[in-house]
Amino acid sequence: MSEERDSQPNGLAETVERERYHLAERMINACCGLAFRTRLACACMERSRLIEAAQRRTGLEDAGDARFLAGLDRILAEAEGRYTPLGTLLLRNLLVKALENRLRAVDYLKRHPEVQEIPIRRPIVVLGFPRSGTTLLQTLLAAAPDCAPLEFWELMSVTPRDESDPEADRAARIREIARILRIANLFVPELDRIHHSTATTPEEDWQLLVPSFHALTFELAYGLAEYGRWLQREADMVWAYGELKQRLQIILHQRPRRQLVLKCPDHLWFIGALVKVFPDACVVQTHRDPVRCLNSYTSMISLQERTLTGRIEWKSLAQRLTRSFLEGARRAHEARLVHDERQFFDVPFEELERDPSGIVRRISGHFHLDAPCDQSVRIELRRPRADRPGSHRYSGERPGIDAEAIRDQFRWYTEAYAGRNRVAA
Repeated sequence: MSEERDSQPNGLAETVERERYHLAERMINACCGLAFRTRLACACMERSRLIEAAQRRTGLEDAGDARFLAGLDRILAEAEGRYTPLGTLLLRNLLVKALENRLRAVDYLKRHPEVQEIPIRRPIVVLGFPRSGTTLLQTLLAAAPDCAPLEFWELMSVTPRDESDPEADRAARIREIARILRIANLFVPELDRIHHSTATTPEEDWQLLVPSFHALTFELAYGLAEYGRWLQREADMVWAYGELKQRLQIILHQRPRRQLVLKCPDHLWFIGALVKVFPDACVVQTHRDPVRCLNSYTSMISLQERTLTGRIEWKSLAQRLTRSFLEGARRAHEARLVHDERQFFDVPFEELERDPSGIVRRISGHFHLDAPCDQSVRIELRRPRADRPGSHRYSGERPGIDAEAIRDQFRWYTEAYAGRNRVAA
């Protein structure tokens, strides 16, 4: 399961070896550059033009609460001149798509006001450092009766296009996401061995924060550090999580589920806002050696950096992610100090690897939930995936990752949570 059992190479090739654009990317980048130089509308990064493009595609005008503009403006300001023409157009496509999703969600809520009455009771929320076992744990917990994760297609496309035929609409939205993933895998073939995704695999719900333009992915994956500082120190994340809740309700209005199993490492940075909006959430935090997490995640995010900028700067990337991880650990720890510890369960990565069935039973017992049977867990563990154990190979000697220094920086964290799950049990 993707991050759960990746490994450092022992004389074998690493998963990410190519540090710069290949020929096809260079050619596409040149065409994108021409679009910018000739001021084509598809290359314009002005806020008003992005909103107009989304309105034109959807036929809708009301984008709802204007607080989303603060995040959008900061993204645009910091991204200016940061990426290659290809990278900039990819960001533009993401922003316009997010605006389309926003417009459609606002319209859906106006036409179906009953959506906001749908309860989201005791959602299971898996969080932790990226590459710390969150994907595996979500998959196993979702194997329980009445539990269900969110699939990639419904996270990327929250609202239906054709409400008269739900099955046909669902199939069309799945085909759309599958097509996007096929194109992405052509240009970044390494990603499938690091984190396997299909249109119907469970995915991270940070995508529901993107239409609010209050999403940590713009710092972690897009390198917008100033935006990240604003998000954590000034932005109204309770408002953003309120909008995330509305989008969850829209999804449940189309496909009801009794017990949601959500997963997103980004929630680690915003536990306070998460619990404010979902006061009965069952929060499961995974823990893994920060050095291993950073080695693995740096390798993964390097693919995004290569796509956006045309090259990988290993040292600055690793240093940036180390600072982000430290801030996430600090913010999560401070938030947990002021909340009831019974709302949390801690899972060391090593125990999840050693006894996945036992960990899932203990989590279920702690929160008084129905546990998946051992057979269901075994089926999930045996399910074939492109990112099978050992498929992601990365170096432990990348520039910017000093294992001893990192362990010193995170010593307070590892000591604070060592054996915590045994107390919770």
